[in-house]
Amino acid sequence: MDEIALLRICQHNLGAVNWRTFDVLYRSRKHMRRIGHAIVLTLLMLSSGCLGLLDGGEETVADPVEVPLEITLDKPLPYAYDQRIVLGGQCNCDQVGGIIIASIANGAVQGAVHTEESGRFSVDFGVLPSGTYNIQVTLTSEGGITETIYASATVSPAPEDPVAVSPFPPVIYAESGESTIARVKITHASVISCSGIWEDEMERRLIVTISGEYGSVELDVFDYSFNGTFTITCGLYEITTATADVYVFIFSEENPDLDGDGIPDEFDRCPESSIAFNSDSTNDIDGDGCHDTSEDIDDDDDGRPDSSDRCGRGLIGWDSYNTSLDHDGDGCQDASEDLDDDDDTIPDLTDNCPFSVAGWFSTGASDYDRDGCHDLTNDPDDDNDGALDINDDCPKGVIGWERTNETDFDMDGCRDFDEDGDDDADMVPDMDDWCNRTIIGSVVNEFGCAAYEWDEDGDGIMDDSDQCAGTPTGLEVNALGCADLDSDGVFANVDQCPNSNQHPRWTVDSDGCNLLQIPLDWNTGPYSTERFGTVGDFTVQTKSGNWVMSRDWDGESTYLFIFNQDSSSYMSSLWSQNVGRLLNQVPENGHVFFGSFDSDYRSDIDAMNARVNSYRNGLSEADKAWVDTHVHYINQQAGGIGGSLGNVIGDWSTFYYGIDRFQQWREIGSLSNWAGTHGVQYRFDYIGKMSQQFNAEFPIEMRRHDPSVTVVDIMVNHRHNGGWGGGHSSTSNGVFPNASVMQQFNTMELYMHHGCSEHRDRYQKSDGSFGGCHEWDYSQYMQICDEVNNTSTCTTEFGYWITTYGREGRWLTDISPRLFELQEGGERMFRYRGANGGWLNVSVYLSNWDDDGLRPTGGELAFNGGSFRGQYNNESQYKRLHDLQIPEGTEKVEIYAVITGHGFGKDNANCAEFCNHEHRYSMNGFVTQEDHPMAGNSTVSSDSEGCAKEMGNGANANQLGSWPFGRAGWCAGQDVKPWIFDITDWIDWTNGQNSMRYQGLYNGQNYVPQNEQSGANQNIHANIWIVYYTNISVQSDTTNVLYIGHSFGHPFADQMEHFSSLAGINHNQTIEFSGGASGAPDQLWADDGHRENIKAILDTGTIDVLIMICCSADWVANLGQSDDQAVWNFTSYALQQNPNTRIGLAMPWSDFPEDYVDAAEHRNATDQAYPLWKSMASRLSSDFNNADVFTFYHGAAAYELREMFEAGNLSDVNQLRGPSSTSLFTDQKGHAGQIVKDLGTLLWLAAIHGVDPMTMPEFTQYDADIRLIARAILDEQSQN
Repeated sequence: MDEIALLRICQHNLGAVNWRTFDVLYRSRKHMRRIGHAIVLTLLMLSSGCLGLLDGGEETVADPVEVPLEITLDKPLPYAYDQRIVLGGQCNCDQVGGIIIASIANGAVQGAVHTEESGRFSVDFGVLPSGTYNIQVTLTSEGGITETIYASATVSPAPEDPVAVSPFPPVIYAESGESTIARVKITHASVISCSGIWEDEMERRLIVTISGEYGSVELDVFDYSFNGTFTITCGLYEITTATADVYVFIFSEENPDLDGDGIPDEFDRCPESSIAFNSDSTNDIDGDGCHDTSEDIDDDDDGRPDSSDRCGRGLIGWDSYNTSLDHDGDGCQDASEDLDDDDDTIPDLTDNCPFSVAGWFSTGASDYDRDGCHDLTNDPDDDNDGALDINDDCPKGVIGWERTNETDFDMDGCRDFDEDGDDDADMVPDMDDWCNRTIIGSVVNEFGCAAYEWDEDGDGIMDDSDQCAGTPTGLEVNALGCADLDSDGVFANVDQCPNSNQHPRWTVDSDGCNLLQIPLDWNTGPYSTERFGTVGDFTVQTKSGNWVMSRDWDGESTYLFIFNQDSSSYMSSLWSQNVGRLLNQVPENGHVFFGSFDSDYRSDIDAMNARVNSYRNGLSEADKAWVDTHVHYINQQAGGIGGSLGNVIGDWSTFYYGIDRFQQWREIGSLSNWAGTHGVQYRFDYIGKMSQQFNAEFPIEMRRHDPSVTVVDIMVNHRHNGGWGGGHSSTSNGVFPNASVMQQFNTMELYMHHGCSEHRDRYQKSDGSFGGCHEWDYSQYMQICDEVNNTSTCTTEFGYWITTYGREGRWLTDISPRLFELQEGGERMFRYRGANGGWLNVSVYLSNWDDDGLRPTGGELAFNGGSFRGQYNNESQYKRLHDLQIPEGTEKVEIYAVITGHGFGKDNANCAEFCNHEHRYSMNGFVTQEDHPMAGNSTVSSDSEGCAKEMGNGANANQLGSWPFGRAGWCAGQDVKPWIFDITDWIDWTNGQNSMRYQGLYNGQNYVPQNEQSGANQNIHANIWIVYYTNISVQSDTTNVLYIGHSFGHPFADQMEHFSSLAGINHNQTIEFSGGASGAPDQLWADDGHRENIKAILDTGTIDVLIMICCSADWVANLGQSDDQAVWNFTSYALQQNPNTRIGLAMPWSDFPEDYVDAAEHRNATDQAYPLWKSMASRLSSDFNNADVFTFYHGAAAYELREMFEAGNLSDVNQLRGPSSTSLFTDQKGHAGQIVKDLGTLLWLAAIHGVDPMTMPEFTQYDADIRLIARAILDEQSQN
């Protein structure tokens, strides 16, 4: 198995790090990244968290790992003859504390080395002569370990100028019959490469002898003069040829030589020289007959007097005043003699401007880089760094360095190493720049880092890829940097409802929304003007434009329409009340429309607008904005309104109307001021309370539609006659799931809707009779029967409500502790009792939330109420002491009390409806008490609007009776909610007696009525239960499984309880989760919090199976050849607490699936690693006395499905990555889609419980039979 293959099994732990190169993170203060690359396995895994050497074990200490030396050289390019030899490379110098030495020819030439934080380095050997050089570069670590690499570099030869020749001299004089020698001067960079021939009129062709810079031929005697030509060819790389003509003059009587210098008078410029000499190259170089020392003022005949000729004895016979031949006029021919053509002191060989204007000298002041170009006139790059001065921020900086992205990152002409204070030109000085190699032009933060370099929220995703900035620390994020902020299982980047946690115990959909957060679509009818009828479309003119109901419906709001009519003293009185009090009652999603029936409606709404503005002026900006968008003024007479609103106005003929969240017309109810506040008979602000009620009703009505709720209907539109005779009771049955299914529920809610005839508030008909709802606020009960069809067994109170005064009501009551009465499931009969008739809808809602395994499995009715007239606590009349009969296996005990007080006006305390009677429970030195403070006592007055404040808690607004008054334990038009108190800590578990005392008190004393009147009927209605809970997850026939690990195992553990129940197995799952690398065994053991949590679970001694997931860092570091020490640690601890605990080792799939071209490449690494994992399991079992250790490879589920998908054989999947329901993976990281979860869970089920997938129910949601796929995977694994 190769290293890369094993590396891939730890991909989950590598997070977002690419497996081919690893970005080393250096962090301080904030979170920033500087990048270095290391490809060796150990460093890669160490940095990723897979091999992190963390001090996490209490029993083991990891050995230090020697980091291998890493050094590479960039491929050298050919160098020009005058170019500095600079090589670049990469090393892990910082990690190994190493130094680099570079040399040529076994150390003869040392290179200057410069290293950078990124791991890049450069070696500078300066300018070297032409040739090929062998280079060696050695990295030496702090420990003395060396790594040497070699390279060769070739320097091109110097460019060759064309050969130049001149005769020496151009005329040769010889006596007739004598021999002579013709010479030529050769100028060339490589004279040794030159060859030549001589050809003359005598038809001679001679080979030229070349010695030094001269060529020559020996000529035989001739009797007359002739011409000859030298042809010289030179060049090592570029072949050039030049010629020079020579005239051989033979003396004769016709050519006298008066001064005898050997130059015929015809050609002698000094024919009568007073100096006796024989002209030759030593005394007359140009052969003009004038002695060079005493007569000739231009020895070389170039037109330049010797006094100003720097090459006075140079090439012969050319014109020095021709500037194309002698640019600086110094008498030296540029092409062949002058090494500084422009006389600026810079040799032509290194002069970048060899023909600059003559007359200046190159100095540091005039020519900063001494390149022969005048800085002011000729040199566009004064410091010769490759950056033109116009773009050079350091125009006179370091000279002659090689400008590259490594040496000048921002290419501003300033060398990063020693000149540039801001290498990446981001306006943040390098000393303060945490990211000094930012891409040029990027927008950076105060630390000099661009979004791709910065992780502001520290979630491991750089800001440029992070779609969810500001993720709180410590949350697991997906590849886009988004966490599940509201713990609804949906990451924030796709979560359309990011505050689902405001609605606990509601199911969220794939968009992260629960039913309470999803707007209701506009209902297209049929429409009605009846109470609770569906609202049709209408348009009203407002001061801010037309309001079109269907267009402006948002599916989340409530609506109130209020119309003034001056002719009505009732309405005009209401209209004139404090509008601020009304608006204060309206919730945030409520709209209020003010209109008028009057002909001068505009003055009414303008006046109301002014009053609202006055109120608005005292609000916060947010509240002002609410007023501006939610308070409307109808700019037309109410009688002229059309559409559905006009129709309902015509049918109802009242002053105010409501539309609830279900798009239903609603009555507002009575505004009678029972509390007598504000000095008015009717309360304008009570209209606003209906908006509160609409909001409170919404979750009550939506609850049955939650997909996690199982609904058992008991009464559906059941007509209850009411009265005090035979109509007082109604019975109906409900069919509950069987006992095994009932055991899954830990929550039970009781829904009750008490409907009225016509769905109307109570009203008086034209004949004087009453229609609509009942009149009084009576107690109504639901009783559960012990036997079906036997009403005599219907004695146990199950639900309790107080009906409204004259209005409909609906309630939802959590009675979860009473689940013990329905634990057997099946058909049950219920009896409803109450004097108020109506149409009843009663249902039980069953669900499971935040399951801790506890279930109410038994209960005892401990106490009832009685007459509250002085003898309430008399044990001879009432039971007030109860001995708890605690069932075996009980883990939790609660008091469940439903108590209300009744009777008033017959004593000073106004008991028991309007006095705060206290209910005290005591046992084994513990005491608790339930009381009813809004009813008041001798020191605190009752709250006359206590029940008016209960809109959000089930109370109904605007009833036709004294509904606002605060009462003792109840409100008119509200369900009576149980009071629940945990007394588990009160219990003496050592088989001692547990006797509970109950007392009903007033002001802390036994109540004795004062000034009691005749007919007193003070009474306490009480049903007080003791409820016992058992943890079904630890029952003897239940398998308790603990999974510890990351998110490539979590979803399978999450589904195990459900899948096990389908297989008829009681499986209790506990999960200790940590995302990514932190979920590997070694990291869980190293983390104090996780380790102690896991130990605490194991300490119970009840864990039957412990599941751990691959892989810890040390196991990967040793290529699977060693043991995972953290696995040994957890196994040891688990077996100490329960020697029978089975140990399961799970192997997931490799993450980042899109990094692989296909399924075959994807699965290769884990296919090779799994046998090593199994081998380790065998060693683990052996080390612990043949403990039950098993392995399973659920990662194969992902691979098998991917192969089918790529072959076109999986119609259930549309893409590799996307939504969970139609994809194999949900994100780039590779988290499982639903089909992978379901198939993988079948593999878990087989491994843990031995369930054959083919015995499971068919998964009809898929076209593919995943049971067959699971069976095939298991068969294949059993053969390997």
